[in-house]
Amino acid sequence: MGKVGLPPEFPFDSLVTRPSGAATKDSRFARLSVLAGTGGITCWSLAINEIAQGSEASPRLFGLERRRLGGWGLLIVLLLVAVRVLAEMGMMRAHGPDAQMAIWWVLCAFKATLWFIGGGIALAIMLRLWRYRWGRTIGAALLLIWAVAIGWASWQYDVGARALTDASDVKASPERLRELVHFDGIQAGYELDNRLAANPSTPPDVLRELAAKPDQLGTQMVLERNPRTSADVREKLDVKQ
Repeated sequence: MGKVGLPPEFPFDSLVTRPSGAATKDSRFARLSVLAGTGGITCWSLAINEIAQGSEASPRLFGLERRRLGGWGLLIVLLLVAVRVLAEMGMMRAHGPDAQMAIWWVLCAFKATLWFIGGGIALAIMLRLWRYRWGRTIGAALLLIWAVAIGWASWQYDVGARALTDASDVKASPERLRELVHFDGIQAGYELDNRLAANPSTPPDVLRELAAKPDQLGTQMVLERNPRTSADVREKLDVKQ
């Protein structure tokens, strides 16, 4: 199996001061996790407290008073975070077992926590500044931006999972397989190329294009085992190796 195409991550190390001496990346990750968790608990405590203090006489937004809108906001945040986690789990299933899967699970949980914190911050701002029209508007706008961002991320993972599945599907159409050789979303790279190279339904022109990719010895070895790889491509692969 080729290298695992784990999804690109935010450079978390850049958010903390670089340690010296015997400190490791694990310690930086742990400190950042504690910081994020503390911030998330604080924001969600504020949001829940503001929801509990709502009253029917308070100003309304979209026809809803603060407590009811806060409850709906909390439900939407939880739902979208759950969808985001399920989307990444779908990609994990499409990818299949791998030695680095445990690392992927840890990263998935950490990213879900960050998304949850982000939603809590937007909701807390909206509810905390509820008495001001501009505060309600800014908070609602931030929550909407957060919802669009997490929805887009979930969609990207779903697209990546479908790409992996289709690349291995012998019933996939030639057009779809030609499209995947130029796929540039999450999971683009070795894993996707290896699946295309191993698929007996992959058109010869796609196999030729895969063989031309540099520095992919694993993919080239898979191509040699595909019966649809042309003789001239095999000769070129033998020369490269």
